[in-house]
Amino acid sequence: MDAGWGLISIYNSKSKSNRPKKEIHNIADMEPWKRSQAYSDIMSFILSLNSAVKGLAMSSDILVSETVRGVMAMLDKMAAWQAEYPPVEQSQRFGNRAFRTWHGRLVTEAEGLVKHLCESSKRPTPPIPSFPSAEPCLAQTTPSPVLNSSSAPSTLPAPLSPSRVSSSPASSGPLLVDEPVAYLLESMGNPTRLDYGTGHELAFTVFLCCLAKLGFLVPRDQAAIALRIFPRYLDLVHGLQTGYRLEPAGSQGVWGLDDFHFLPFIWGSAQLIGHPSIEPKHFVETRMVEDNRQEYIFLKMIHSITQVKSGPFAEHSNQLWNISGVPAWTKVNSGLIKMYRAECLEKFPVVQHFLFGSLLPMRAATPGTQNLLTSSRHPASNMHRLAPTQ
Repeated sequence: MDAGWGLISIYNSKSKSNRPKKEIHNIADMEPWKRSQAYSDIMSFILSLNSAVKGLAMSSDILVSETVRGVMAMLDKMAAWQAEYPPVEQSQRFGNRAFRTWHGRLVTEAEGLVKHLCESSKRPTPPIPSFPSAEPCLAQTTPSPVLNSSSAPSTLPAPLSPSRVSSSPASSGPLLVDEPVAYLLESMGNPTRLDYGTGHELAFTVFLCCLAKLGFLVPRDQAAIALRIFPRYLDLVHGLQTGYRLEPAGSQGVWGLDDFHFLPFIWGSAQLIGHPSIEPKHFVETRMVEDNRQEYIFLKMIHSITQVKSGPFAEHSNQLWNISGVPAWTKVNSGLIKMYRAECLEKFPVVQHFLFGSLLPMRAATPGTQNLLTSSRHPASNMHRLAPTQ
């Protein structure tokens, strides 16, 4: 590989793979985290997918690449394991111990699954380079997560800037997958606590971000990541949550957006921007949700909530009920992005277990580098569409 591309090589015969490790140990570590390259890259990745799915339904004709199909097949294989490890009889109501057996299977096979995914996928030739970015670095102060705010985040995050691990040719050494494997293992719930929460959802998002930084996912995959891979992941973890009765990790009850998830609401609201008939006030209507949940992730998530919670929607999902009063999907979307930063990425209980490595380092973010998934040189780039909403 030409070292001038500035991309990480997953083949490195001389360097030892760097397994990610915890860097957030106490509240004092939160400020370095918010200014880190990892934080900047993750927000850039999330926003690039948000922009890519605006106005798209699940049935929209989008490109599904070989890598995207490979990730979906991997998730299907993992979902099939659940039939092999049915819930066991136990006295405790929540947290079935059989989940530990399922997760043990994941620990055993994760490295092989990721290696197979990478070896069977075609990387761009040559890979997409990093380019200087005109976008300013993400502001470090977080505005109050008010959903009826009239504007989107005022600045965009610093795009992905892959560090250079090796410029060796692809055939020079073994496939190094320790980092994406580590995030994959963190993304399915905790086998000790028998719970699942937004930190696990974040870990899967970071797993996909790693595939982008390694060159397997490219700008044209943006829509498919959010509308093909992520719904398949949601199906898998919903099966784990209900089948093994996993506890919500850090749930805020009726004051939280959802017991387990957040990102699907962001990308799902982006899908509905500009919809001619579905307004935010409609997602509390049972018939509207039932008729459209297969096309829009936001409505699919609402349907999932109503299947496990009973009583008036305003009582069991008060935060979402309040969101239904926001007049436009653009404001819902921008408000959810702010809320995600404040309530997930910048909350110590959520990110205290986050892992940092060479792909997503704790070091301070470096401005002026271009996201691999939002390169202005690539025709699929939609980053320019993330201007503040008026």
